[in-house]
Amino acid sequence: MIIVFTSCASDFVPERALPIFGYGPSNTFLSGLSNLFAFSSTFILALMMPLIGDGKRLKKIGIISLIIYFVYLMMGVIALLFIFPSITEINNTLSIYILTRNVNFGDFIQRIDAIFILFWIMSIFSYLAIVMYFLLNSFKKITNIKQEKAMVYGFSALMFIISMLPKNIADIKFFENTFYRYASIVFVFFLTMTILICAYFKKKRELKKGDLDIEKAT
Repeated sequence: MIIVFTSCASDFVPERALPIFGYGPSNTFLSGLSNLFAFSSTFILALMMPLIGDGKRLKKIGIISLIIYFVYLMMGVIALLFIFPSITEINNTLSIYILTRNVNFGDFIQRIDAIFILFWIMSIFSYLAIVMYFLLNSFKKITNIKQEKAMVYGFSALMFIISMLPKNIADIKFFENTFYRYASIVFVFFLTMTILICAYFKKKRELKKGDLDIEKAT
């Protein structure tokens, strides 16, 4: 992303970002809240706590991860705004890919979009591996299964079958815009916040109960 951003910087036209509020402050800040689903992967931070065991380390990891994620998104948004006119319709799924097609380093290195596809595939497999690990780990704790390796093939087959259900990119975009976009916001932000609030009051009640037991014992 840094290579794409820096190599395209010579073609940036800042005026293309105008008007700053696009279709208006209402659409930018209110309707745009649904775009928070881009941070849906942060739910993994909540699942990392039992593996780390240290709240301070988790806080540090979370802050660094969010900063890197935010910088990555901002570089992508700025590059797209400054390169393409606002009237250009770009497929959101491959917008960064289209951006890489403008990258060239003289007459020697051009059209690095093939390299981008390679890194894109590697990142997808890495993300699937991480999600699969936490899925198996969570299912193991819910069902009290001692060994999660036996479930790998079953979950992998299930994931493969689900991935084959959409017929084309249009079906995936429809699912993303009508369900995933809003479900991920509810799950990541509202549900996790509710769980944390309930856990706080539960911990507070247990501490209060423990103090009463100590007073009765003394």
